[in-house]
Amino acid sequence: MSEYENKHLNGYVEEDYNEKTFYPTCPFCGAQELPLAVYGSQQQANEAAAMRCQCVGAREHQAKKRAEEERKENIRKLESNLRHFRTFCETRDTEISNDLFDLLLRIGTDILDDKYESAQVNFGRIKSKFGKNSKGNIVLSFNYAVGSKVEV
Repeated sequence: MSEYENKHLNGYVEEDYNEKTFYPTCPFCGAQELPLAVYGSQQQANEAAAMRCQCVGAREHQAKKRAEEERKENIRKLESNLRHFRTFCETRDTEISNDLFDLLLRIGTDILDDKYESAQVNFGRIKSKFGKNSKGNIVLSFNYAVGSKVEV
C-alpha cells in the first residue's frame, strides 16, 4: 500500500507545505497564466512567464537573456580554441603560461564585450590577432614565423 493510501485509510491527511503552487506572472505587463510546471519560487514562475510573454518588456528581456547565453557560449568556444592554440604553440617550442593564457582569454572577452575592436599579441615567434566577425563571433588568427634575417 502506498504512503498516500495509508494516510487516507487511517483517517487523516497530512498536508505537504513544501508543495505550493506558483502562478507565473509576467513582471513587465502583469499577464498571468496557469502553471505549466512545478516552480520552486514565485520568482522562477515569473521568469518562466517572462520568457513566454510577447509584451515589449518581455521581448526585450528575452533578447537580453539570449545575448547573455550567446556570450557565455562564445567565451566557452574561445577558451576551447585557446587550448588548441596552446597545444599548437607547444609543438613549436613556445610555451603559453597560465598568465598569458588568462591574458589572451581576457583580450578575447573584452573584444566580445565591444571594449575594443581588435588586438594583436606577439610572443616568441607567434603573432596572434583577435577580432570580431559580422556574426559577433571572436576570430583568432595566428602566424608562426620561421625565417632569418641577414644583415650584410
